[in-house]
Amino acid sequence: MSQRVTISQHIVQDLHQKILNKSYKSGQRLPTERELAVLYGVSRIPVREALKTLAQQGLVEIKHGSGNYVTVIDESKLAEQICQYIFMSGGKPNDIVHLWQIMQAESAKYAADFRTDSDIALFRRLHELCVIPAEPAPAEKLEIFFEADKQFHVAIAKLCDNSLLIHFIKIFHDILQFNDAAIRQNMQGICAMFEKHADLLLAIERQDKEAAAKAVNDEFAIGRHIFTTAMQVLPLHEVFSKYFFGFTKGPH
Repeated sequence: MSQRVTISQHIVQDLHQKILNKSYKSGQRLPTERELAVLYGVSRIPVREALKTLAQQGLVEIKHGSGNYVTVIDESKLAEQICQYIFMSGGKPNDIVHLWQIMQAESAKYAADFRTDSDIALFRRLHELCVIPAEPAPAEKLEIFFEADKQFHVAIAKLCDNSLLIHFIKIFHDILQFNDAAIRQNMQGICAMFEKHADLLLAIERQDKEAAAKAVNDEFAIGRHIFTTAMQVLPLHEVFSKYFFGFTKGPH
């Protein structure tokens, strides 16, 4: 038995390495159990065990009747899983907001270094679309405002050329909207935050990365209480359930 486990582990390590170095590419069908058994000079039993282990690790997808495939990595799902881990490991709303702040500040610094004139023109157009709804803010107008604000920050993050970062920023913006009632009660703070967009745009245009990070941090200094309150009023486990599993929002 111990010998079989050792053989199985050897197969796991070898296939793991071949997947990482792209000898077997994302979505590619692996050789059959019989073919792998011949390749490694073993019976099909340790091969089957190795494939199950790789499936548990998320590297291989077993499709009964079809074969075994290298898992296709979806950065959006990976970002969701990491966010769920933050919650399940005892993360608090403030932890999530702080992570969000760090990501946006760093992406703003990167954008200041590498932006082009066409990027600046895009940022300005998106900024102009962020029309703050008059109070009392109807839910549908608030959603339009937040979508425009999200696209503004996503456009900045895209200059980092990091798809995982982009997915995180999208998720953080989306999660916040699950308690839009709490947000509507703090429209004065939201307006104050929005005013920092002009500082952020100017800093990126001047390629002043420290000023760009400061504009983001100033925005979060105003909004941190709003964000954490919004997440606290609606229990965090409910926020994640609603976002990750697609449950509908409650009444406004």
